[in-house]
Amino acid sequence: MDKIIQSKALVFGLPIFIFIADVVLIVFNRELITVTSPWMHLTGGFSMGLIFLYFWGEDLRLSGAGKNFLFSVIMTAAFAVLIGVLWEFSEFFFSVLFPEFPTQPSVADTMADLFLDFLGGLLLASIYCKSKLYKEPSFNK
Repeated sequence: MDKIIQSKALVFGLPIFIFIADVVLIVFNRELITVTSPWMHLTGGFSMGLIFLYFWGEDLRLSGAGKNFLFSVIMTAAFAVLIGVLWEFSEFFFSVLFPEFPTQPSVADTMADLFLDFLGGLLLASIYCKSKLYKEPSFNK
C-alpha cells in the first residue's frame, strides 16, 4: 500500500482517467453515466484521498496531529468531500451552460455522489492508517 500512496502514476493518473471517462460518457452515452457515476464517485473520493496524502500526508505525520487516527481519517475524507462538492458545483454549472447535456438528474443523485466521495476518502484513510507510512514517517519524499 505504501508504494501505491507514493506512486505518481496512480496519484495523478487515476483522477485524470476518471475525468476523461466522465466527459466521454456525458457527451457520447448519457444513459451509461447513471450506471458508472457511483463507481466514479467512489474511486474519485479514493483518488482525492490519495492526492491529499501525497501532498500533505508527510506534514500531517510530522506535525504530530497525524498520529491521531480519527484526525487523519477525518482530514483525508474531508478533502475528498471538498473536491466532491467542487465537482458537483461544476456539474451544476455545466448543466446550466449546456442544457443538452444534463449532468444533475436530482438532488438525491447529488447527495448520493457526495456520500460516495466520502466513502472513497474514508476507505483510503482506513487503508492508509493501517500502512507503514502512517506508523513510520519517512523524511525523504
